Amino acid sequence: MDTRLTLHSVGPGRIVFPRMILLGISGCLFAFVGCSAQKTPDGMPALYPCTVLLAMDGRPLDEASVTLHPMEEGYTAGGTTTTAGMVEIMTGGKYQGVPLGKYKVTVTKTVLVFDPGFEPENIKINPSGDEVQDRKARFLIAQDHSKHVPLVAPIFFSRDDTPLEIEVTAGKNRFVFDVKPPSSE
Repeated sequence: MDTRLTLHSVGPGRIVFPRMILLGISGCLFAFVGCSAQKTPDGMPALYPCTVLLAMDGRPLDEASVTLHPMEEGYTAGGTTTTAGMVEIMTGGKYQGVPLGKYKVTVTKTVLVFDPGFEPENIKINPSGDEVQDRKARFLIAQDHSKHVPLVAPIFFSRDDTPLEIEVTAGKNRFVFDVKPPSSE
């Protein structure tokens, strides 16, 4: 069986691609165009790419929540850092990019710490037979005996207190911050 692609010539100088290839190419073009132009709500200003890189003690800070608070009236934007300490900022939680303007930047990261003896694996329950449900039940009970411990200095939590500020301009925006742990305030 010959599996080579053959082009069919129709009339002088015209080449017709097989239908499947033409459909595939048009589908890719449609997907590309559709992805590159996101639909934003009426009245939302133009959004510009914005990346924030976070480090603590020179190492990437992963799973930290980053929020951009406009200094003037406007849209709040943010996201969560990756293992590389990077976050592509989203406006309204779903629109890639940030409107032009000046922003205060807050950073939070906490860890859930259980009181001694109240770790989820130490909680006794009547088993339901559903391992996932039992794990959830133990966690919910243990959560009553836990607290969130900050892993970032509290000065970065508040819009009023944070020393971090940025200005988003036309084009790409990349900002790098080294935040401090709670003990170094």
